[in-house]
Amino acid sequence: MAEVSTGRSCNEIDLFDTILFSDERSKSQGQSDGERQGKRGATMKSFSEGLKEGSDLAGEIGFYSGMCEGLLANRAQLEDRYTDKAWSKVIKLLDSIVQFEIRVKEDGIELEDSVIQIRNEFKIIVSKFKLPINFKKSELNEL
Repeated sequence: MAEVSTGRSCNEIDLFDTILFSDERSKSQGQSDGERQGKRGATMKSFSEGLKEGSDLAGEIGFYSGMCEGLLANRAQLEDRYTDKAWSKVIKLLDSIVQFEIRVKEDGIELEDSVIQIRNEFKIIVSKFKLPINFKKSELNEL
């Protein structure tokens, strides 16, 4: 097989290739850097959103727990006023909310499901005591 001569030395060819492919390498490096920065930015954004959502849920749980603690602190007075059969259920609900534990399943923590359960239990308590409470998630940070 015959060699084709370009009339240039090996150093000239290497230099030519370096110049020719430098733009391609720059694009590739820029893409890699951009992907890395994008992933890092998305991770940071997800972290801060998760932190805020977790904080909101924890604040809501704290609100319910605090209200139930207050009601249980006045348990003797309440027992005088409420003597029907439903009272024992209300006491169990109050205790349940005060002693709240996050349910953990194999696929992760079920915090939102637990909060929904507490909300429903709290609605029963509010209804039973005829409390004038209109708690909204948007008001959580104002408490």
